Amino acid sequence: IANSSVAVNITTTAILNLTNVSIENSVIWDFFIVEDSSVVALNVSGITRSKINISRGDSNDLSNLTLQWFLRVYAKDASNTALASANITVLDNSSGSYNTQAWNDTTDSTGYTGWVTTVEGIARWNYNPGNLNYTPHNITGNYSGYWNSTLSFVNESKVVTLLIPYVRTYC
Repeated sequence: IANSSVAVNITTTAILNLTNVSIENSVIWDFFIVEDSSVVALNVSGITRSKINISRGDSNDLSNLTLQWFLRVYAKDASNTALASANITVLDNSSGSYNTQAWNDTTDSTGYTGWVTTVEGIARWNYNPGNLNYTPHNITGNYSGYWNSTLSFVNESKVVTLLIPYVRTYC
């Protein structure tokens, strides 16, 4: 979506899902969402956060924008060897305390989880508590009783590498 005044303009009650597109050079707004409309933007690049307008001025407007990205985790040990069958859990920060599980997966033979849709946040006009930020996410891995975790800002689709300090024993 390129070179327009408003890249995504939803002005009547509607639901729109955008996936795998890029917003480029919008002049006024990247998103203009009103009249109880809902937009889910999955892997939409080029968004300028200051160019998001979700408003009508009416306290009854339930418009919202959900930003989502693809996330994948690569688990490895201290010797940089991929860890197959590591249990990976991703917790979001929607409550402010990382106690909401976003997803759980087990790594494959190459040390990777699958690509999983992960919410960055929800921008809302007339909701309590307003905007919800789900990121940073707490990514935890467990392999044979060894574990580690890291925080990652999921504001783009990406792979996060997680080092689990497993020590291999050779006989």
